[in-house]
Amino acid sequence: MTDKELFDLCQKYGGNAKIWQRKFAALLPEVDKRKLWKRKGFYSIYDFAARLGGVTTRIVDEVLTLDKKLEDKPLLKAQVEKQGWSKVSIAARIPVKEEEAVKMVETLSRKTLEVYAHEVDISKESPKATTGCKPVKLNFKVKPETELRLRKFRQELEKERKESVSLGEALEELLDQAEKPKQIRKSEPSKEGKRYISAGDKRKIKERYGHKCAMCKQPATEIHHPDRFAATKAHKRLVPLCKHHHQIAHAGLIENEQDDPKDWRPRKRMKPNAIDKKYQKHRQKNYRIENFKV
Repeated sequence: MTDKELFDLCQKYGGNAKIWQRKFAALLPEVDKRKLWKRKGFYSIYDFAARLGGVTTRIVDEVLTLDKKLEDKPLLKAQVEKQGWSKVSIAARIPVKEEEAVKMVETLSRKTLEVYAHEVDISKESPKATTGCKPVKLNFKVKPETELRLRKFRQELEKERKESVSLGEALEELLDQAEKPKQIRKSEPSKEGKRYISAGDKRKIKERYGHKCAMCKQPATEIHHPDRFAATKAHKRLVPLCKHHHQIAHAGLIENEQDDPKDWRPRKRMKPNAIDKKYQKHRQKNYRIENFKV
């Protein structure tokens, strides 16, 4: 057996072990409720978990505590077996709707979800004056047919999102759609329209940001296009990001991505565009784009 074959087997068996331990841990709350461990001759739920599943006391406590927190969140609770208790526990503390938390658990990696939760915590502690921070009440007149069109658009959004949408949120979505062509025009396409980023552009990025992520100052691993290269075929706005903030950006979780990165704010609802959705599919299939991602 070669080193590569040995390593591949370790990865395969280790991955399978994690999956089955996750499934086993998800059963522990029900085992404890029924006191099944006692009827089967074990000293405690901890003894049951350790001897049958190799699960530590710490993990048992985390799973049981999480189960109590999710009593009124059945959709998120169902993700414990699929995604793991540690990942779901992070999502449970993010102040978003349950359906949205499930989407985040399904889309983001555990570490990326943790980074996003930290960004949300920071934004609560030190809010900045950016769009969407504090609602402003508007009072103006519109034609009856305009109001009817807006209400019809809201109904379409509600069907698409499967949740209630205010008129203000519907108006915000309309403005986002209206700004997309304008944002594309801001970045004039390069003559070649090639994905390759020139040495000059890379030098400018290094001069402004060094080798650090523009969001967290960790080592940057990706060069991000806020205007999406696939849409503009241009390299006018480039931002270095770590892999976690890159995932957050492509999950549509930055509410003011057209602003300077130092002013970026986390959005509490995923709004990925068509390009972001393609990126997510590629990432989930372990598809690696050479050089730089979009």
